[in-house]
Amino acid sequence: MVATMTTSRLVRRAALGAAFALLLGPAGAARYTVTGAAPVDAGPVAAREMALRDAEYQAAVFKGAHLQSSQRLDNAGSSESGRLQPDAGPAPTYRVLREGVRNGLYEVTLEIDDAPLSATAASRGRTPAPGPVCNEAGARPLKRRVIATYFHLLRSAQAPDLPGLGTGVPAELARRLSLRPAFSGLSAATLALVADPQQAEPLEGAETVREIGRREDAQFVVAGRVIDTSVTGRRMRPVWFGSPANGVDPSARYEGPFAGLLGTGVQNQASERQFEIELWIYDAFTGAVLANDRLAETARGEVMPARPLAFGTQAFWNSDYGRAVSTVMDRAVTRLAETTGCIPFAARVARVEQRRVYLNAGGLDGLEVGDRLLVYKPRPATMIRSAGNTRALGVPETLVGDVELVQVQPKLSIGVVNNARLAVEAGDHVRFVPRR
Repeated sequence: MVATMTTSRLVRRAALGAAFALLLGPAGAARYTVTGAAPVDAGPVAAREMALRDAEYQAAVFKGAHLQSSQRLDNAGSSESGRLQPDAGPAPTYRVLREGVRNGLYEVTLEIDDAPLSATAASRGRTPAPGPVCNEAGARPLKRRVIATYFHLLRSAQAPDLPGLGTGVPAELARRLSLRPAFSGLSAATLALVADPQQAEPLEGAETVREIGRREDAQFVVAGRVIDTSVTGRRMRPVWFGSPANGVDPSARYEGPFAGLLGTGVQNQASERQFEIELWIYDAFTGAVLANDRLAETARGEVMPARPLAFGTQAFWNSDYGRAVSTVMDRAVTRLAETTGCIPFAARVARVEQRRVYLNAGGLDGLEVGDRLLVYKPRPATMIRSAGNTRALGVPETLVGDVELVQVQPKLSIGVVNNARLAVEAGDHVRFVPRR
């Protein structure tokens, strides 16, 4: 997938590939051909992967996709992030017609076949819903490590019945993330990214995020704030005197005639309550903010039980308010999966001994002997920020070569470096190359 290439020959060849596809038929054609190309200076494995991404990019643009983020190749190396977003439907299938090195470039020609997609859509009489294209169809899931940190309560007075909410939210997010095959959720619920939750912005936690990523071997970090747990609706209900009065407005108690008849009365109790959080999702390698969303749900019914229920207990989840909180938790997990699902699995080089490298990921993360990963050298001193503000966009990287795994332990992998044009060092990044 190539968005910008400064090597002039590469630009010409990518353009020729797109032109060749256009010559084969109209945009609605079920089968067409594209050619991708990439420099070979980082080795054939890296070159083949980049050429495949270039060809897939050409095909996606040809079919009407738009680029949400990009892969850049030039004489200095490579940096990458993200995915292509098609206008409709999942990715079509393809097969490699031919590939090889020509004039210093690795070229791959693909035959793209979207006939099955078109037939399925036509048979159902509708256009498939748009969705992300990750270009890893059929690849086994690798577990991306996510650290969930403390959620500040902006209005703690609203939640006297919810002790431990700030630590309970990240712990529950980590638990639910771990239920998904592509994530390994870990809780750092007592660790806060920002000092002042009232004035904080996600960007303030960037440096702490990078430190957490290095220390905890994480690829992503989640943090946020609990914005609102307020009662938004009340109703009059009969109660027995002497019963617990949690959720009762003491100023709205009926004390008129017959108020104490048979030991009963009428009180104004909470019947509707809000739960709203602000969710921050970070790239732990760069500290960049990937998402900053607000998620909310309104609960109705018994929203402040007579006796407080500990957050995260089964009794809490079975309550009306607990079910609303659970809905928000599920949305947060879905949002994180959507945001990070197309970002390649990444790990760090923990140690180097000549050509052998030790990675901080292993069999528990889904890696296997024979897997290949591309090696990138980050340049953190050159963090790129958005023009006109301090928003971190990412850290430039240089594509160094590739690593083939020769030994995999539960939490450790050992690999051999191939085609390295720079020295691989501890702290360098590796990204998984799917077998295709």
